[in-house]
Amino acid sequence: GIQALEVGSKIYCATLTGLFYYDKSDRSIHPLCKVDGFSDIFVKCMAYDKPNDMLFIAYQSGNLDIVHAGKIENHTDFQSQHEIINSININGDTAWFSGSQGITPWQTTYSQFSTSANCFGSAGTIRSAVQGKYIYVCSTSGVRRIEKNYYFINDCDSWKSISTDSCFNVVSFSGKIFGSFRGGYLKYYDENTGNWITVEHTVYNNSKSTNINSLEAGNGKMVLSTYYYIYVYNTSMTVDSISTQQGKNDVIADAQGILWIAQNSDALVNINKN
Repeated sequence: GIQALEVGSKIYCATLTGLFYYDKSDRSIHPLCKVDGFSDIFVKCMAYDKPNDMLFIAYQSGNLDIVHAGKIENHTDFQSQHEIINSININGDTAWFSGSQGITPWQTTYSQFSTSANCFGSAGTIRSAVQGKYIYVCSTSGVRRIEKNYYFINDCDSWKSISTDSCFNVVSFSGKIFGSFRGGYLKYYDENTGNWITVEHTVYNNSKSTNINSLEAGNGKMVLSTYYYIYVYNTSMTVDSISTQQGKNDVIADAQGILWIAQNSDALVNINKN
């Protein structure tokens, strides 16, 4: 699988060939496709707005479906601009879309997009995270931030660069911004000094294990996966490591503390250490 996502009692899994969900309440698997009303097949990323019960599904084509109140609403704004959505971050009533042409906020209360900010080079942006009053955005050219409520986010001079190292993921966890950087480094941003502090985790001298495959935060856990290990951090930054050589693209912890692994083989696997 490409990504795992918790939506109530369901775990959605996006794969290279489609989408399905596993219902924890009855242990059933439900494949989803165009017959069910979805507009496309090949999923790029997903996000869930829990307070508003809105499921965002972005496709490799730039197409976007929003599932809400039993209905599927299609948006072609990104597709018409030939933009690829790399990730979606939900914060309050705003969904932040990171993509090939920068970052775009979408107001859930008004069901409309705001002005995009294309200030991150030709590669665009990979992921974003909100911590405090700032929105942090990562890309191959580094990490930048701006006040999330700043009206002119398309003013590139207002974006402050806080790292020029290639960064592939940022998450907000335990009051800090964490990032996964080239070479398998996990770091957090120290607001007082303006420096990135490396968080130690086991990395072997093996080309398959030096990269961080995924970094996710939710349900009071931050989950990092490499080729050989899964690291589960709690809010006090104590860590539990799990040895697993399964090919994994994404790992999340659900509300019950169960780990869900979206594997390279288009499978969804869980690990319950409770």
